[in-house]
Amino acid sequence: MRSDAKFCCRQHKRLFSDAKRDHKLYYAKNKDARQKQALNNYHANLDKNRQKQLERQKLNPALYAAHTAKRRAALLQRTPKWLTDQDFADIKKFYALAHELSQAYGFLWHVDHIIPLQGKTVSGLHVVDNLQIIPANVNIAKNNKFEAA
Repeated sequence: MRSDAKFCCRQHKRLFSDAKRDHKLYYAKNKDARQKQALNNYHANLDKNRQKQLERQKLNPALYAAHTAKRRAALLQRTPKWLTDQDFADIKKFYALAHELSQAYGFLWHVDHIIPLQGKTVSGLHVVDNLQIIPANVNIAKNNKFEAA
């Protein structure tokens, strides 16, 4: 290898490792601002983003089937064994009411877990006291966040 090629390669690595480090530092310092900007961009282009999501689902059905299976498993894991038949009936009433509201109002309503089943800091149970019915757009915008009082 030529000596000038070695120098060029070393110089290139040094310059780009510095740039990479600076890039990481910048993004670490501005994490909240970047997240806020990304969220604003997402909401500004909501229909376009939803269309992209549907296209991704069609292109990767196995990936989304795995995601759905993981969600169902988490739901089963977070359903306590001590629930009575009445508790299960009450839970079913929540889902039936959400369906009725969707039919009546013309937009989707979700059964939401107040304390998320798969939260980063907390993990709730799939019980009646942890359920609420809210509009789907509110539930999706909330994005699995739990704020302690």
